[in-house]
Amino acid sequence: MPDSIPIVVIDDHQLFREGVISLLSKQSRFQVVGEAAQAGDGLRCIETAQPAVVLLDISLPGISGIEFCQQILNQFPHIRVVILTMHKSEEFLKEAFRAGASAYVLKNSAVNELVNAIDTVFSGQKYISSGMTGAVLDTYLDVHRPGVEKGQVLTPKEKEIVRLIAQGWENQGIADSLHISLATVKTHRANIMRKLGLHKNVDLVKYALVNKLIDLDL
Repeated sequence: MPDSIPIVVIDDHQLFREGVISLLSKQSRFQVVGEAAQAGDGLRCIETAQPAVVLLDISLPGISGIEFCQQILNQFPHIRVVILTMHKSEEFLKEAFRAGASAYVLKNSAVNELVNAIDTVFSGQKYISSGMTGAVLDTYLDVHRPGVEKGQVLTPKEKEIVRLIAQGWENQGIADSLHISLATVKTHRANIMRKLGLHKNVDLVKYALVNKLIDLDL
């Protein structure tokens, strides 16, 4: 075991990033070896610093943190990714673990929770914020059950329909906008829900946010 756990922090909010780094620096077993505010700089930082753990914001400029998590693990499969987020959402939690994240930590958690998360993932285990405990069991089972495969992606037309649904469009409006029949829209909706394993429009909105099909203005 190394003398300290090397960590990279990737978050586009400078004050939050600096605060996390300051807190981690008080822990003798942690060493922050790099930081970045965006994905491109983050990848270069990881390649140079070779961290064991990456603390990753769920929302980055131009890319979802969940999508970026997949990119990181494709290139550096040994790294443990801790997702940091304000979203107390089952769907975001599912997407994070499907992407390969090792932990999902709420940004309003106590300092000792982040410390515990880092220690836990470094030991090869998963960690979920205590604030998410009500969703943990159902989400864990859902992520690992047979069913919708990760490779079962949406077509461009389906993505456009998801975007419109998430923006509040009704079926007839979608049909008129895309110059297709109402029946075709309903068929697309059914196929989308089946592919994604979803049942409610609110879950579809969360999917659209996670995958950057609509903007998240926070």
